[in-house]
Amino acid sequence: MLTENSITTGDRTSKLALRGYHQHCLKLAADSIDRDPPGSRHISGLTLGISQEGYERIVERINAFRKEIALIAEEDRNSDKVFQLEFAMFPVGGK
Repeated sequence: MLTENSITTGDRTSKLALRGYHQHCLKLAADSIDRDPPGSRHISGLTLGISQEGYERIVERINAFRKEIALIAEEDRNSDKVFQLEFAMFPVGGK
C-alpha cells in the first residue's frame, strides 16, 4: 500500500545506493517501452548541443520542475496508481 504520494531519496542516501537505484529505474523505463501501451506511459527525449553553462541552466530547471511534480503528487488526494519518473541527461559526444 502506498502511504505517501511522492518519495524522495533525500540527502542522506549513499552514492553507491543511488547509483544502483537509478540503474534499476532506468531499466524499468526501458522495459516499459515494450510492456506498457503509449497511453499509460510517457517517454521522450532530446539530443542537444549545449555549453557547460547551458547544461547547468537545464539542470537547475530540471530540479525546479522535479519539485513542482512532487508538489502535484502531494496535493493529489485521488491517487490510484504508482508511477516512476526519471530524468536522465548525459553526454553522448563532443569534448
